[in-house]
Amino acid sequence: MLKKIFYSNKNLTKQTIILLIAQSISMLLSIVMDILNTKILGKEAFGLFSFINTLTFGILLFFDFGIFSSGSRLLALIKNKDEERSLMGLLFLITLLVGLFFSITIFISSFFVNTLFNVQIEKELQVISFLVFILPFQALIPMICRGTNLIFALAIYTVVPKVLYLIMIILFISSLNYSLSFILFCIAIIISSVALILYLKPNLKECEIHYQLLKDEIKNYGIKIYSGNILGNISQYLDRFLITLFMNTNLLGSYSIALRISSPLKLVSQSLSVSAFKEFTEAKKIDNNIIKLNIVLLAFSSMLLILFTLTIVKIFFEPYYFDINMIIPVIILGLFFTGLTQPINSFLGAKRKGEYVRNIAIISPLINIALNCILIPFIGLFGAALALAVAQFFNLVLHIYYYKRTIMELV
Repeated sequence: MLKKIFYSNKNLTKQTIILLIAQSISMLLSIVMDILNTKILGKEAFGLFSFINTLTFGILLFFDFGIFSSGSRLLALIKNKDEERSLMGLLFLITLLVGLFFSITIFISSFFVNTLFNVQIEKELQVISFLVFILPFQALIPMICRGTNLIFALAIYTVVPKVLYLIMIILFISSLNYSLSFILFCIAIIISSVALILYLKPNLKECEIHYQLLKDEIKNYGIKIYSGNILGNISQYLDRFLITLFMNTNLLGSYSIALRISSPLKLVSQSLSVSAFKEFTEAKKIDNNIIKLNIVLLAFSSMLLILFTLTIVKIFFEPYYFDINMIIPVIILGLFFTGLTQPINSFLGAKRKGEYVRNIAIISPLINIALNCILIPFIGLFGAALALAVAQFFNLVLHIYYYKRTIMELV
């Protein structure tokens, strides 16, 4: 049975395994970096590092504007390599403008963050703002690789920034602080992104020919995804902001570690869904073998995480152990539900069902936001984990509902 599932689509299975290995290596490197950061910075400084990370990426999620998802879908439909390169050129130019706008936003936010969150990081954010222009590229490049089915390039890009960051942490270990650590992170992304952009060889001279096509795709598809994701973006980081407000940055650091070491579970379905995206653009429904493969991989990964994660935390994250040992199984349950939705979400996107994706992205986060606001003030970190699990269950139910509607419409 398992052999039939794995060999039903050899190319898809191969791409999924390649990307899964790369993402697993990347996640392992992230855990190693967290271990180093916690040991070098200490609990308080690591909490501030986690807050800068949360603030920066929380704001970044609003800077998609439907561009990346629209560009990815158009690239999946294009068959001509020259047209792919010219569309990439347009996407990179637009993303550069988005990155500059994002940097300005981070700089301005530095004047308010001290008052709002009672953390003294104004000057650090101002310095960091000159480097974060690269972060939108980190969001765009995986979408380009997904649309063009350049899975090996995506696998390399997934690992290389982490390797560079780890090397720089070791080189600067004697002078490392929370702001320098984030600066080194940005530098690693700049080096990796520039290298991959040169490899992709985007055509900047003829990129204007795709402007109207991209504009129409954003209007008819991308903006629906973006508008729905606004609430999703708020929901994704609200738990961390509420932990900071109602508790402290030390516990935020604990929660960030719990999410980090549980997140390999998401990689399984993400790898499969990214690899299948181009195939989904022409399919009438998701192949049953893809669904079965996803369930098998998720179940196996969940068991491994539950068996080994708590031991890893106790050995390597001793100061945080008692804060997070009870919430990791709940987070894993929530991420299991998330993993079940990934192929469906990718299929809906490939079929240009932006309205359905938007509806899901509005309803699910509203549930999560409500639960976070109710539970975190009373039961702290466990409340955040419970809110995640319950919200992701309803997210799965909504995905199944809209998937069945889509199949009926395609018949």
